[in-house]
Amino acid sequence: MIAVNLYSANGGNLNIDSNSPSILEFPIDSSTPNASDTISLWYFDENTGYWKGQGFATKDGDKYIGEVTHFTWWNCDWNMDFINLCFEIQTDGNDDNNAVGNHYVEIIRNQKSQMIFSGLTGSQGVNCGLIPPNENITVKVYSDFMANLLHDRVYGPYATDATITIVTPTGSDIEETNISANVSTCIGVGLNNGYAYIFEMNNPDASDYVEISMINGALDYNLLHCGNVDYGMIIYDLGSDLTTDIIPLDLSSGDINLGNVLACTTNSSIHFGDLVLETQDQVNNFGNIGYERVVGNLTIGYDISADTSNITDLSPILSLIEVNGNLKVRNNPSLNSLNGLNNLTDVDSFLLIINNDSITSLSGLASLNSLGFGITIDGNELFSSFSGIDSMSELPSVDLFNSQSMTSLAGLESITSIAGWIELEFNSTLTTLSGLENVTSIWGIDIDNYPVTTFTEL
Repeated sequence: MIAVNLYSANGGNLNIDSNSPSILEFPIDSSTPNASDTISLWYFDENTGYWKGQGFATKDGDKYIGEVTHFTWWNCDWNMDFINLCFEIQTDGNDDNNAVGNHYVEIIRNQKSQMIFSGLTGSQGVNCGLIPPNENITVKVYSDFMANLLHDRVYGPYATDATITIVTPTGSDIEETNISANVSTCIGVGLNNGYAYIFEMNNPDASDYVEISMINGALDYNLLHCGNVDYGMIIYDLGSDLTTDIIPLDLSSGDINLGNVLACTTNSSIHFGDLVLETQDQVNNFGNIGYERVVGNLTIGYDISADTSNITDLSPILSLIEVNGNLKVRNNPSLNSLNGLNNLTDVDSFLLIINNDSITSLSGLASLNSLGFGITIDGNELFSSFSGIDSMSELPSVDLFNSQSMTSLAGLESITSIAGWIELEFNSTLTTLSGLENVTSIWGIDIDNYPVTTFTEL
């Protein structure tokens, strides 16, 4: 789908001359090997709220090319009839005939080897969707964690709406193991202010982890887990910033009683779990421990818009190299620089700089060379430049919101490719896209409520 809008120098809406068509190119995904030679063009009529067919696009290599006589939302698509197919999954030996939810399912259109649906079924077990009429489909059902294919069968063809029941063998890969321990602080008091973090040993970055709060030092938890995965645990004493060593968990031999466990280790360079630093003292403590990596989200400041931190200096966290989640710097009115993040090289998700009244740029991020999902700059009163990320040439996305000191996109000159969108909203002083001169590849730009008067940089 492509959206094209034209504006005059004073912000008025423009469109092309209907006698001088423009050419649009639509990429064909590599997962569509049987793309037809021609396909219908459709545009969205914003006055009626309907999609309307108008013309055709022709296949040219790995893209469709079509001519259009006006700009709006355009898409390539087939005009097809559909029927509604509902299905439920039951397991052998289920005497109550109740549907079973949360199975991974693939539905394939046999005629074109096209994936119609892939994903988890709903928790209630009954699912409905649209399929082409009078065609066969293949339904595949997988066990938990997709370890085994439980069901693979051709259904149809159906001329009208249909409901089917799919019966699979019992195929759960989930096991349950009780983990218990008596956990004490380093001075022998039952741990109250802390938590246990259980994770996959061979994939500590995985989002499928468990955090268990500690009450009076008692750990008693039933862990649901995949039988062929090795797990480990580390316990944190938040009062002293001490931990246990990483404890391997042998889940193959039944329930585990670890006995008496002390949280007395000071030399762990990895923090497992989300971490929030709301005060300068907490930032200093982070540096005293010497964390190099946070496996989770790291928030510096308050993640609630009504509260502000007293943080003024990030230099104590120079040890930080990697964040396996979001890095959020938010609500720090007295923080005037990101210096202290100088050794940070990787952020696996988003970098978010929000409501920091004194930060003027991204200076301090010179080592950052890997960013998972993009940069968001929002509500930073004095922020005037993206300078500071010169080591990066590609970005997943860029969001700039409510930044009243930005007159251009200066600081992005090293960027040559943006895989996603640039979102520019409510930046009242932004008048030029200067800074994007070297960008040769971008998915799209969304501009809203700002007075840009020149697009010559694109």
